[in-house]
Amino acid sequence: MEVPRSRRRIRHSPPPPPPAQGCTGGDDLISTLPDDMLLQILTRLGCARAAARTCILARRWRNLWIHLLGLIFHDVPVGKVQAALTRVARRRAGMSVSALDIRLMRSVPPEAARHDEALAKKLLCKAVRLSPEELMFVLPRSSISKPGRRVEITMPCFLHATSIELDTYFIQIQPPANQILHALERLSLSGNIVDIGACLNQCPRLHVLRVTCRGVLPVLLEESLTALEAAVALGLTVSLLRIELELYSGGHTADGAQFASLLHAAARVSPQELVLVNSFNKYFTAELPCFPRTKSIEMWLFFVCFTQVTEDKFLALERLSLQHYRCTILDLDTMVARCPRLRVLKSLRVDTVENYKYKDEGLTKEGKDACSQPPRVHVLCLQISAQDQSGPVLNFARELEKPPVSNFPILALNLNAEGHVLAAFVSRILGMHHLQTRIQRLKVVLCSWSEMSKCVKHCPCNEPKN
Repeated sequence: MEVPRSRRRIRHSPPPPPPAQGCTGGDDLISTLPDDMLLQILTRLGCARAAARTCILARRWRNLWIHLLGLIFHDVPVGKVQAALTRVARRRAGMSVSALDIRLMRSVPPEAARHDEALAKKLLCKAVRLSPEELMFVLPRSSISKPGRRVEITMPCFLHATSIELDTYFIQIQPPANQILHALERLSLSGNIVDIGACLNQCPRLHVLRVTCRGVLPVLLEESLTALEAAVALGLTVSLLRIELELYSGGHTADGAQFASLLHAAARVSPQELVLVNSFNKYFTAELPCFPRTKSIEMWLFFVCFTQVTEDKFLALERLSLQHYRCTILDLDTMVARCPRLRVLKSLRVDTVENYKYKDEGLTKEGKDACSQPPRVHVLCLQISAQDQSGPVLNFARELEKPPVSNFPILALNLNAEGHVLAAFVSRILGMHHLQTRIQRLKVVLCSWSEMSKCVKHCPCNEPKN
């Protein structure tokens, strides 16, 4: 029996288009690109380790990453970076790289982390063989505190480097041993810097310096600042001066006289940006000297009160930030009046206690408002704290009736008043006429607040009662 054929027409797919002239259907078109274009692709990966992994794509990509002009290693263990640099130096004998950016990863096991600093020291010596024009080398802080003498790193001589950034946290940095860095123009050092004066003497073309001193003896630190002062007089620009005193490195304690001496030495350097950090456990008073060329001052200080402000003007100062516990300037209105270009005043601490005393140092401040009417700045950040929940009378609102700036478009309030009602206080702030008419942006942060917070009996900040 004959089966009838279906009347449905069978459609055949069209034939594939002919391959392009000179290529077959299975060719890897990317691999046929010239080396310069392939290196551009690898450069945009932003990581030498990722670029090395492209060798699995095809034989054409194998070892191509070694010829990158700039090598970037971010969050890579020290051992792997050392092996990579050895391989690059062997395959590119006599050839330099334009940039070498190494930001190492700390080992997690304690027995391995203790060797990171020694390996980093060897790694810097291997980096010299690549003669980079720009070098960035960062060894993060270790969570392991090991006894004994610190590792010392003598900064190798990078003959062709025009820019060097060396951040070894607490590792001791020694100047180059009898070597002159003739090409170096920009230098950034961060760590336990031993003799910055000797380092400057071996960099004749240096004109921009960023320096962070950690764990340095106050006497040696003052010697370094004296050397910086002499270099600034000869034309050196110190774009950043960061001084970290008595951090978690087992550093040395400075007394009030040493702190004041260091502060005046830093003022004579007058960097473009100044950062001061301490963790003192005793109260200091000091005079705030003038920094005529400094644009930004940031202070992370414990128990430091600037009782006097120099009569000279801070002609370049644009940003002033006071952070941490009990870092204050008593005569703030005078300070702001002597900063004609100030536009950002951050984290000013306003104590709302009516009367307070510093018994340890004999400083007494009674019945004097901390705030008056200095000239205008653009941003005001107030940190308002109540230190005693039941003793002194608190009156937050009265402080803001006379804010320390007469006209400001941005106001940030950080309120730390554990044990007090804050809703009524915030409502009072929002209802103030001079705040409603002047500010353009308001930010309120409530710290340490809970639903159980309540004022003591007859507390003025618990008004109105509704």
